Amino acid sequence: MLKFISISIFTIIFVLILILGFISPVQSATLRSTWVEDEIYQYNHPFAAQLPQELATKMQKMKASPFAFYRGTSHIFYRDMQTLPSSGFVNSSTSAIWLEGDMHLQNLGGMRDSNDNNVFDITDCDEGYLGPYVWDLQRMAVSILLAAKENGLSSSDAQDIVRNFLDAYLNKMSDFKGTNDELSYRLESSNTNGVVKDLIKKASHKSRSKLLNKYTQLNNSKNRVFQTTLKFQPVSSSTYSDIAGATGRPHHVNKHTLLRIDLKSMSLSFAYCESFRRSLWGLKNNQARNPDFFVGS
Repeated sequence: MLKFISISIFTIIFVLILILGFISPVQSATLRSTWVEDEIYQYNHPFAAQLPQELATKMQKMKASPFAFYRGTSHIFYRDMQTLPSSGFVNSSTSAIWLEGDMHLQNLGGMRDSNDNNVFDITDCDEGYLGPYVWDLQRMAVSILLAAKENGLSSSDAQDIVRNFLDAYLNKMSDFKGTNDELSYRLESSNTNGVVKDLIKKASHKSRSKLLNKYTQLNNSKNRVFQTTLKFQPVSSSTYSDIAGATGRPHHVNKHTLLRIDLKSMSLSFAYCESFRRSLWGLKNNQARNPDFFVGS
């Protein structure tokens, strides 16, 4: 366990050195700062023509602190991860598992899960993909160090928090060994305390009906449709046409029908709906991406 922690701390410090401005091993002929600027440009440039003001807002947010910059540049983190030697704790079974994809402190919180349990869990999985499990651990650990520094904690205290995080992870993995307990384990009010317990209690006041009423309304025909706001706007007729064409089954799609993706089976289905385009672009999380489309049955 101590070996695992010492190696992980070394890896985290190495990643921080890369992030905070030293020359990357892969980019040894180019100054780190120049390489980082180019990476940010290449990653974000495709979005500039769609919503330039939102992209400018994202860039402004990233300037606030190293932690804010870290949140908005996960693509750079994973480029750096590829420069590190393979972890001795990763094998063929653990080198390609589902990752959260952008693991950091502000992607955790209180929520109500699909079984109506109030829990503390990961709240953002839209960048999930397959990779070595240690990348999630390393990204979370770096976020702890950056957040600790931003909040005035000493370097030694910050490293203690990382060690506690890794200890808790290792202990829980040991508890799960040889069982299927991980399938039902949840962080709830009964087994948490402090801030985590407070966040879970806060989530208990939320409900699907409240979420529905926040973004939708009943029209004159008593059908529930999305509200039109600055953040949610009806898509254009040309967008409807593009989506209809993308399905390969245009006769199933009309002005009130939109492609819906079933993420569990990765199959395609259709639903009569009102379609709205979200223009937030994930700015809350400092991420720019293609516009999302919401479907209401």
